[in-house]
Amino acid sequence: MLRGAASLVAAPLAAAAREPNIFLILMDDMAQRALACFGNPYVPTPNVDRLAKEGMRFTQAYVTPQYTPARATILTGQYTARNRMWHVIPKYGYPWARVEEPDYRDDITREAFLLPKGLKTAGYTTGCYGKWHLTVSADGDYTALKAAASKYYGFDSVAAPGPPRETAVGDKGVNRLTSEAVRFIEANQAKPFFLYLARHTIHGPVVAPEELVAKYRAKGFPETGLHNAVYLAALEHMDKAIGTLLGKLDALKLSDSTAVFFLTDNGGVQDRFNPKGGEVNPRKLEKDLREFSNEPLRAGKGSSYEGGIRVPLLVRWPGVAPRGPVCDTPVHAVVQSAKTLSDPPDGPRNGSQHVAMRASPKCSFQSSCRYLFQGVFMMETAENRRAPNNVPGGNAMATLIRRRGLLERCWYPRTKTHVRPAVVEMGCPRFQNQFQVALMEGNEEVQAFAA
Repeated sequence: MLRGAASLVAAPLAAAAREPNIFLILMDDMAQRALACFGNPYVPTPNVDRLAKEGMRFTQAYVTPQYTPARATILTGQYTARNRMWHVIPKYGYPWARVEEPDYRDDITREAFLLPKGLKTAGYTTGCYGKWHLTVSADGDYTALKAAASKYYGFDSVAAPGPPRETAVGDKGVNRLTSEAVRFIEANQAKPFFLYLARHTIHGPVVAPEELVAKYRAKGFPETGLHNAVYLAALEHMDKAIGTLLGKLDALKLSDSTAVFFLTDNGGVQDRFNPKGGEVNPRKLEKDLREFSNEPLRAGKGSSYEGGIRVPLLVRWPGVAPRGPVCDTPVHAVVQSAKTLSDPPDGPRNGSQHVAMRASPKCSFQSSCRYLFQGVFMMETAENRRAPNNVPGGNAMATLIRRRGLLERCWYPRTKTHVRPAVVEMGCPRFQNQFQVALMEGNEEVQAFAA
């Protein structure tokens, strides 16, 4: 995973006595700063912090600003322009917006090469526990992948269905999925396993056990708004569940043979705008929700500013990732994960030989790292460039991010709009400051790189 990531270099595992277990924990809508090891002053997160102390902490890990694209990228190892799942599914839009969204794929296909399929050919047992949100068919929905369809996506097992409305009440399924994951680990401890645990927390509506909510309420945190008692309680509850999982690995003596990846699908919600206000006046939208501050990062979920795309990333891999270092080199937190874990370096994607990552003494890109970001679709007009915040949180009309570097290539998908959206892949050998660029039909820069 994380091919080209700072300080991690792909290397074959042929000489290893046994392939490592791979435990991927994906949070939902959690801000980078929500963890104590990233600066949260309100909630202790000792169990997640343990991963940072015993592994590597990446301070500039990037994803797409929405959850379906990030999940599709994790499992396919492809940029969103290639897998065509650049948008949250199912389709929605803003009929009052100035331009129409270009088409995108609603379902990840059964025929697609996926990370678990490659790992299965290398002898792994695979499990998908928790949020799916990659199909709108009978195979699965927002909540989970259906057991009957799991084999088509490379998974040997999925978690049992939860009770109705589980993602909106109680603890959002945290304890249940933790118990399911523990059973999977116990059942597969004798052979290599890949466990994809995709949490529903801390996506809205944010819920948490009442006793923890009361704890933060008693400390003076508000009922609603930024850093409210429910949100902080949900973070603590999540951390306790991580402690249960790490404790199980310890008890089974699997910690030294298990690579644990912890990240989130996109940035957290700092401010949410009421999209219905756009029907009346798209230039003046009212905030209807505030949850957790992403400062010093700008904006949050759905935005292609730093608050929406920079996420916490922790990698604990004994004997591979060194203990305790902090890496400040920008890395793409999910892209090419399937390729790195299922291919030999620069080899074909055949799943016959997966690879590990070896720490190098310096935090720098390897020469094969061509891209950091996948560009998103540009749908701005000259008029709304002057009002860049007229879309709620960025959402589907996210603006393109470019860091100092190279625009590698650009092409135009089919669209009905009068402004042709551009999809761009950006090179990233070295860069510092972030800035936005608008790529319009007739823009000389676009024409130059599209030629």
